[in-house]
Amino acid sequence: MISQSVSDNTIRQQKLSGHTGSLQQAIIEQCGQRLKELKSCTGIPFFAWDIRHGKSISRAGSSSRALIPECLLSELKETQEARKVQLNIDIWAILVPLVVDGFFAGVAVGYVCAHESTRPADLVIAAAIQNWPENEFNEWLEQIPACSESMLDAMVKMLNEHSLFEQMETDLNQSILQLDQQLEHTYEEISLLHRLTSNLHISRSPADLGGLCLDGVSGLVPAAAHLIWFNDKVSDESFIVHGELPFDEFGLARLVAQFETHNWSQPLVKNYFQETSLGKEFPGLDNFILVPITEASHRSGWILSCNMQHDEEFGTIEANLLKSIATILGTHLRNIQLYEEIQKLILSFVQSLVSTLDAKDPYTRGHSERVALIARRIAEELGWSNDELENIYLSGLLHDLGKIGVDDRVLRKEGPLDKEEFAQIQQHPMIGFSILKRLKNLQQVLPGIRSHHESFDGRGYPDGLKGDDIPIMARILAVADSYDAMGSDRPYRSGMPVDKIESILSSGAGKQWDSKVVETYFNVREDILRICREYSPEGGILNANVNSDDAYV
Repeated sequence: MISQSVSDNTIRQQKLSGHTGSLQQAIIEQCGQRLKELKSCTGIPFFAWDIRHGKSISRAGSSSRALIPECLLSELKETQEARKVQLNIDIWAILVPLVVDGFFAGVAVGYVCAHESTRPADLVIAAAIQNWPENEFNEWLEQIPACSESMLDAMVKMLNEHSLFEQMETDLNQSILQLDQQLEHTYEEISLLHRLTSNLHISRSPADLGGLCLDGVSGLVPAAAHLIWFNDKVSDESFIVHGELPFDEFGLARLVAQFETHNWSQPLVKNYFQETSLGKEFPGLDNFILVPITEASHRSGWILSCNMQHDEEFGTIEANLLKSIATILGTHLRNIQLYEEIQKLILSFVQSLVSTLDAKDPYTRGHSERVALIARRIAEELGWSNDELENIYLSGLLHDLGKIGVDDRVLRKEGPLDKEEFAQIQQHPMIGFSILKRLKNLQQVLPGIRSHHESFDGRGYPDGLKGDDIPIMARILAVADSYDAMGSDRPYRSGMPVDKIESILSSGAGKQWDSKVVETYFNVREDILRICREYSPEGGILNANVNSDDAYV
């Protein structure tokens, strides 16, 4: 459409002069397109004039010629909107500013005669000065239309109104574009924050989450470098950098120390930092945002972005983004700390229960911990996660907790159990389950406690489960429990040798025990032998004969 008005010709000309090559050619092509639009609107042939260089703006292969009388040159510099300039009583010049992508490219010039067949003296002189052949000048003159002054005034008014509407349309499109860019940027920020919150697993290390943060920030904030520095006991010491940083962690520590009096409830934003006296102490650091990673009053690290590219400055958008990320990281680190404290409390509670059980049945002291370690090693070989390994370890520690509810005389009997006594022993999985089922933080260990005496062929207790209906945690504990029970010394007999235990496990695979779990035991048997040597009360090895029925108690 027709060009907008120009508010500062000189500045726009200077900007245009900086364009070269293909970009300059593109501007020439757009000027040519606008000349066509002007002719379509007015019926007047226009040419484009470059005021700065004093020549026409012509496209390759264009047949149009430019003719500027001396008296018109000064008028061109004052062209900020469409207007008419009377050269003499016979002819007017129509001047329209040409603006391309916000740059003042020049002025579109057209002529209108007051009467047909007029030969304006100013144009004749200008053509003679430029050595135009008379036949070419006559052909060019014939293209100049004639109209009344009132019609010309209406035409100029129409051009300016058109320009105003075009300016409004351009401004609206620019606003829409800016809004679209802001929405896209906001969406990307929200997507990043969503990805972070989706990855706030307790098992996820702060360093992993910090790397994910920097990946996202690098795509949203066009800075030369981004870093996260964790420096507390929860996350250990981690200095994670994306990009080229002008200093190391010691430099960051010095920078932080310079602003220790800052109100750290708000991000620290410093533009033009090198122009300050302090900036000289940090060469290469032009500007930066520094945000503490905090939760409540506890500070666990820092996030920094520095040296915005393309001579841009850090602003509110970037500061708020880093502050949001710092809040998420601070909350995550605090949650990890609380989780670890809870885990320590649970483990302390479990150890207290196990100690109570050991005091009740001193002949099995160390059994629960060995079962827990053996089961965890087998589960590790099966590819279990860290959380799952922790759960089976706790379940192993607590698997015999229900024996607290069994008569001491039965537990300490020096000899085989009779039918009624064995029935009492068979109650311990359900007793342990009943004790722990109301404890929310131990729900994940209950399958192993309740079902570790189930048999793969369905002959076990308390529920008579069969095959894969038995929880995998319980199937692993069953092998670990039987292994340690057969190898442990009792008041009435010594532990069984390892080769005998392994023979029983092999023959019972697929019947008493899950064959895959038994197979996995053999894959890690050396590790399990070491576990038993280190944790057996006597510090010895499994080395004597015993009846294999003891494996089922």
